[in-house]
Amino acid sequence: MHRPSVSLPVERATVPVWAAMLILGLTAWSFSGTPFAGACVVLAVLLATASPAGALYATCAAIPLVFHPIEIGSLQLGLLELGILVTVAGSIIRAAFDFVEGRRVPSMFRAVPAAVWMLPLLLLVIGTLSLVWMPFDLHRAEALRTWRWVILEPLLMFVLARMAIEREGAGPLTIAILLPAGIVSVAAIWQLGSANSTFSVDDVHRSTATYLHPNNLALYLERAAMFSLVPGVLLRSRARWLFLVLAAILFAGLATTFSRGVLPGLAVGIATVLLAHPIRHGWRILAAGVLAAVAAFALLASSRFAGADSSGFLNTRKYLWAGSLEMLRDFPIRGVGLDQFLWLNQSRYIDPRIWNERYTSHPHNLLLDSWLSLGIAGLALLIVFIFAGGWQIWRARTGRLRLTPWQLGALGCLGAGLGHGMVDNGYFLADLTALTWLSIALLIGITPGRVELEHD
Repeated sequence: MHRPSVSLPVERATVPVWAAMLILGLTAWSFSGTPFAGACVVLAVLLATASPAGALYATCAAIPLVFHPIEIGSLQLGLLELGILVTVAGSIIRAAFDFVEGRRVPSMFRAVPAAVWMLPLLLLVIGTLSLVWMPFDLHRAEALRTWRWVILEPLLMFVLARMAIEREGAGPLTIAILLPAGIVSVAAIWQLGSANSTFSVDDVHRSTATYLHPNNLALYLERAAMFSLVPGVLLRSRARWLFLVLAAILFAGLATTFSRGVLPGLAVGIATVLLAHPIRHGWRILAAGVLAAVAAFALLASSRFAGADSSGFLNTRKYLWAGSLEMLRDFPIRGVGLDQFLWLNQSRYIDPRIWNERYTSHPHNLLLDSWLSLGIAGLALLIVFIFAGGWQIWRARTGRLRLTPWQLGALGCLGAGLGHGMVDNGYFLADLTALTWLSIALLIGITPGRVELEHD
């Protein structure tokens, strides 16, 4: 049996730029709508030129802040979107300098098969075409905005992540994802402990932290938890304790959301990792953990578990899914377009028995959401992505592919998103798309020399 030992090599400018970018982001947020916010953006581009990787790591801290935009002149932008654009600008300038100076420019394609990097290109093409073939013009502006948030910018983040991984390895990026998640989780615990949550249902208070809804917080924290739990179990070095402590904090934060979708999400995420990397008694531990979580949920929040006062978990979704299938029968090929579900469902397809759910903006199922948002081509592409993930799992299980703890954590993150996405939002939100493509960037390719294997 062996456990991997890890080192985290970063360039000299990376950590200072990372820290300075975080300060600039906080400053721009504090001075939103003033010229000073614009000045912070200019400084951020200069910093991103010094270290595109450091700028990307700082951008990861904006993922849980997607519902808190800032004003830059006449524009209203989220910190995540702004971070991506700043890092892209800095990366282009840095690449030009490196080229002129004769230095090697990091490439997203290094050690990545062509069949893999063609998938992001297909998503970009299908997502762009969905704007052309969407059957309605009334809400095209919303569709274009969503295309920017969930298609274009996450793919740019994927390119930036591949370049950062090729330059510095996967470890620093994983930590950049985890640290803000840990802070958000602590905020969620504090919020519940101080009874400061305004979101109360089924006799329980539910934390929202930086989000507007507890379920959005749960979708974020459960994916981050996989990035922490897996390295914590598999690493040999002392760093494993940092990951295990972070995992404990993230799981505690998850508990404050009282999200029922977390149960299938974490179960599928951990099962995905066990399929790729069997661990002694892993399946028994998973089964015991699921049973314990279900029992604790039912005991401590029985009304929430059963959906006594709020709409029932399955009762609501079966009517919502039935309405979505009716929508697909009317638009089976083109779908309805990005961010069109809300108004169309509200005006034509919602079942009167769930009228209180008329403001629901998605069908609470990743398969239905992909089909409705991107058409039949979007559903086909999702299935291809799932099969590609299955192929990676099979190669790892048969010994043809050796996945690092970072890659296994990314695989678990994708699995958790798929599991939870069968009963909730699985992709079409800016924070979820960012985490999805960061996971894919970590999962694919090889980063030689970044993780060493030691034998017991």
